[in-house]
Order: sequence, then C-alpha cells, then structure tokens
Amino acid sequence: MLKFLDNAPYVEETSILDILKVCQTPFYLYSQEKIIQKVEMTKKILGNNIYFSVKSNSNQAVLKLMQSLGIGADVVSIGELKRSLAAGFSTDKIIFEGVGKSKEDLLYAIQKDIRLINTESLEEIKLLEKIANEKNKKINIGLRLNPNIDGDTINKISTGKKKQINLV
Repeated sequence: MLKFLDNAPYVEETSILDILKVCQTPFYLYSQEKIIQKVEMTKKILGNNIYFSVKSNSNQAVLKLMQSLGIGADVVSIGELKRSLAAGFSTDKIIFEGVGKSKEDLLYAIQKDIRLINTESLEEIKLLEKIANEKNKKINIGLRLNPNIDGDTINKISTGKKKQINLV
C-alpha cells in the first residue's frame, strides 16, 4: 500500500506530500485499491451476500465504494441507515441490527422498506408487529438468540447469558 518514489511516500499513485498541501492533519488515508482487493477476496470465499458494518467505518467515500462493489450495509442506528441510503445502498441491501432501537428508528426503517430488521427481544418483536400492522406493511425480521453460554469473560461486557448482570 505505502511505497516510496524518489524518497517521497505514495499511496497508490498519489503523493502523501501532495495530500498534505490540501488536507489538515490529522486525517485518514484509505487505499481504494486495498479495499477493493479485500472485498473481492471475501466475495470469492463467502459469495456475494456480504454486509459491511457501517459502524466500523462510516466515511461517506468508503460507504460509496462498498456500495459500488455490490455489498450491503449492516447498520445499528438511524444515523447509519441514513448515511447508507445517502451513499446509494439499495434498501434491499440494508440490515438493521443492534439493541436499543427506538420506535422512531423502527418506523423509519419500515418506511424505507429495508431488507431485514434483526431483533433481540420479545418487546421489540411486539413493537415491530404493532408498527407493521398500523402501516399495513409486511416486514422481514431476524431473531438474535442468546444461547445462555458463558464465554468466561469480563461480566460488564459479557453477552448471551441468561442471568442479568447488574452493571452498577
């Protein structure tokens, strides 16, 4: 990715020194070539049904690149959903995950007719059913099951156990 030509650092065909003339530091510099390479490698292994975690990098240019490569968006907030739509992701290539989704978040996702809303609680399923009935919409939901398996990790970050943990 990083190479030197005449003792000057380059990423792909662009001089980092030229970038420094127009960008204030600090800044992030991504290799489009490397991203494309990794996505194509992943597609060869897993096929085309791949979803990029928007929370891992919500940079609009990166999202547009991911969309252009034909992969979907995995979002955990209404903000990430809106960023994904703005980047050109088709609604049938967006999955909404995560805990703590509000009624407004769910309503927006349902109105946008996204591919899937993953849920983690019976309360959220009931809320989704209520909204879907009110809007006369059919929605696809996925269920996250917590298998009650202890990963023997730090209690404050542990998930998937039946026992509720008091974090206070």
